[in-house]
Amino acid sequence: MSIPAAKWRQILADGNKKNLFSPMETSILQIASQIPVKIPSEKQSVILIDVLAKASLEGIN
Repeated sequence: MSIPAAKWRQILADGNKKNLFSPMETSILQIASQIPVKIPSEKQSVILIDVLAKASLEGIN
């Protein structure tokens, strides 16, 4: 799965408007928004998949 940094930034911004994400999720989204300078770890990537589902349920695509 390849999601560009700009998409992660958009998810982070929209989620923050709704107070949707936990501090840990926000921190990991900040890392993902810096791809390719910073790359999420495997554990962080699993959380990012959950974040995508959570965002989708809230209408954030």
